[in-house]
Amino acid sequence: MVAASLARTDFQLGRAAWLFGRDWIARPSCVASLCGCFFWTLGYDTIYAHQDAEDDALVGVKSTARLFGAHSRPWIAAFYACAIACIGAAMWFSTARTWTLFLLAPAGLHFLWQVRRLDQGDTTRCLTIFRSNRDTGLLIGAALVTASYVH
Repeated sequence: MVAASLARTDFQLGRAAWLFGRDWIARPSCVASLCGCFFWTLGYDTIYAHQDAEDDALVGVKSTARLFGAHSRPWIAAFYACAIACIGAAMWFSTARTWTLFLLAPAGLHFLWQVRRLDQGDTTRCLTIFRSNRDTGLLIGAALVTASYVH
């Protein structure tokens, strides 16, 4: 899953470079946003990997769920904290307004809810939490749109 996300990210980086030239990578907001998405992906992909960790072990697939094992919760929390910090930095670099960081509070609380609710042995719960990242995306998207239009 992570490999597919990274491949997709590489494609998006190449496409952005082609569309916008090489200057876009020098913009701190772009780099911070990309880093935020990377850490977010690590977090939700680890949750997703817990639902089929036993099958992964049988087949020999290496996943973050198998790597972190019983210690996945602090890793996921750290990934999500890095994601919020990076996305917040991207917002600040884009708007230069500190108050816009508070717009990420709902997404941060949603990340906290995911981490606290995680039960690595309950595959149904892992899938539910994984799917709830759609809501996280909506919360982050709403924060970004609001920050860009409200001055």
